[in-house]
Amino acid sequence: GGAIDLDYVVSLRIEGCTFENNTVSKRGGAVFINEPAGDVSITNTDFINNAAGAAGGAVYYLYPKSGAKLTVDGCSFDDNTAGEDSSGGAIYAYLKNPDCDVEITNSDFTDHGAKKSGGAIFYQSSVPGNEMTIAGSVFENNNAKNGGAVYLNTGNFNVEDSTFTDNTATSNGNAIYATKGELTLDNNAVTGTSPNYVGVYLTDTAEANTNVTVTVTSDKAQYRVEEVTLTATITDDQGNYIEDGSLRFIFNTPEGVESIAAVFNKTSKSYVANFTPIKSGEYNVTVDYHVGNITNAIYD
Repeated sequence: GGAIDLDYVVSLRIEGCTFENNTVSKRGGAVFINEPAGDVSITNTDFINNAAGAAGGAVYYLYPKSGAKLTVDGCSFDDNTAGEDSSGGAIYAYLKNPDCDVEITNSDFTDHGAKKSGGAIFYQSSVPGNEMTIAGSVFENNNAKNGGAVYLNTGNFNVEDSTFTDNTATSNGNAIYATKGELTLDNNAVTGTSPNYVGVYLTDTAEANTNVTVTVTSDKAQYRVEEVTLTATITDDQGNYIEDGSLRFIFNTPEGVESIAAVFNKTSKSYVANFTPIKSGEYNVTVDYHVGNITNAIYD
């Protein structure tokens, strides 16, 4: 850590501090915390222009013991950077034990970058069941390969009452990239400068488990023996588009059920698949999208 470097600390509280222009050749531009046994709390603190040669431009949090929790509240992160081929421009958190949670609230993240994942925040857990919560926070102009603002890997993820503006990913997830877990989205604003901007990306091992609307449309009302184009969109409770790696169309035909993989079109922000029925008739088209978690499915 460029300013604080702690191993095996029992607990830690950082309050009302400013960390500015710190650098380190390895991890944690300002703060490095390794295997804490208890809670770590960072409140009302500013992190400005700190840089790490590896992961965690401002804060690096590694392997907390079971029962430990990281809390970040009322903090400002501005222009911190992770090193080449690294993740977590502002915060890098890696958990390997159960019953470990991370909570980030009422904090701002602006102008961060990471070459790999999590322009502002990188979170990963080796065990399912740990919780990562982001609430009442603002993310602006952060960038990475995956997860321009936030990268989430394994666990239960809650993102609520937060604003994501002009965050970008060169690969997937301009605002949020989630894999191997359940993502709850509630009352977030996600915007970008591009007209085909999509903020949230879920791999096929992740799911958005609340407040999701799936709308299915077709270019034909009655199907004949000719190609049919099926289209679907997925949005959260605020109408923000979601890109998901697992959506499939279910085409119920007289001969049985056909399952058709959809391809996401970034320009139209929708999933598209083509299908040619064997016989003419009226068919029921639905989607297979984390069954049981759709609050409203519509077929037009």
